[in-house]
Amino acid sequence: MRKEKLEDKSKLEKSYLEMLNEARKNASSLRDKLDDLSVDENIKSRIRRILGDTDNERCMEEAIRYSLWLDSERASSFFADIVLICEGAAEKTFIDYMIKNEWIDLREKKIYVLDAMGKFNIHRYMNLFKELGIYH
Repeated sequence: MRKEKLEDKSKLEKSYLEMLNEARKNASSLRDKLDDLSVDENIKSRIRRILGDTDNERCMEEAIRYSLWLDSERASSFFADIVLICEGAAEKTFIDYMIKNEWIDLREKKIYVLDAMGKFNIHRYMNLFKELGIYH
């Protein structure tokens, strides 16, 4: 009796694995359709809904991230002529110190030093400043 249960369990696990592999193949072929130029946009939006991968969701997530990161100090970067994007607070403090004490010729250039709060956020600020036409 015990041996039969183990065999049934093994068969069940194999069928689950087969189903998962089939689902992966289907998802992969659906993702390929998203890149195909001949596929209609309505069909692409339906595929995105099925995969749970919508551009609107990503845009909303990015908008929330920007709103969380943009405090009154970072918002002043919009009024600078040049923005230097740093990885963290230590780099920002160092560059601010150097501009105030050593690099005197840079004081008049309206440079803002931005702390991106980590290297994984730098691309977000680069994209934001690119869209706003701010040299960075």
